Amino acid sequence: MRKILFLLTSSALVGGTSMAAPERGQWSVRVMGGLDLPAGGRLHDGTQAAVPNLGALDPSLAGLSGRLDISGRGNQRFFNGGAAGAVEIGYAIRQGGEIFGGFRYQGNGPGEAVVGTAVVPDLGAELPVFGRFGRLRAYTGELGYRHYFMRDSVVRPYVAGRAGVTFTESIDATFRVPGTAIVLPDTPFYRNSVSATVGGDIGAALQLTKGLDLNIETGLRWTSGLRTNDEVLPALGLQEVNQAGGRVDVPIRAGFTVRF
Repeated sequence: MRKILFLLTSSALVGGTSMAAPERGQWSVRVMGGLDLPAGGRLHDGTQAAVPNLGALDPSLAGLSGRLDISGRGNQRFFNGGAAGAVEIGYAIRQGGEIFGGFRYQGNGPGEAVVGTAVVPDLGAELPVFGRFGRLRAYTGELGYRHYFMRDSVVRPYVAGRAGVTFTESIDATFRVPGTAIVLPDTPFYRNSVSATVGGDIGAALQLTKGLDLNIETGLRWTSGLRTNDEVLPALGLQEVNQAGGRVDVPIRAGFTVRF
């Protein structure tokens, strides 16, 4: 690792005579990859739903009534740090400042967690209800502005702001109660959705040559809520649980920028 850093720094030092970047009027293409870590937002809300006859869900409980107590849960309880990538085209409108347009992809793997309890008063039982949500896949188009500091240095810190529109693929959920036959597989939860998104970045660019930078950055991304899917949940009395879907992510990225 030390040898790699030494070689990168050495190549930057012997690169072109001009280190000020971006120069006004320059175009750039940036390719970044890394992880998006869930950091906030509610995947689903909480509610209570009476079940007059549990036999509809588990024949062995026929004639018994019960209640589903669902608690709100955050995205980070279900989704892991998923693969992410972005491509941007930029144009320097001033020394050290560029506007950009880009496309990014986010894919977070599915996970399972307790979402509430199934209460059966006649049996004096409170059983955990597990929920497993499908993979999150989202595609974003956005515009933004990036400003560099220490423009004549080999390493240039920068900040950026961005806003755009995100398309999120539909998400289904599977609910189950261990120890019973109660399983609700592939329950429609969120439809294909178009949401607003905003974010900010902090990072640093290491100049490898006059027209090539290595970039490392992190930041925050906020995406608004998702469209509910009411095909199944209202029949279970759970129509309020999917009135959420907004999320906050922390991107951790690295990649390259080519300037011309």
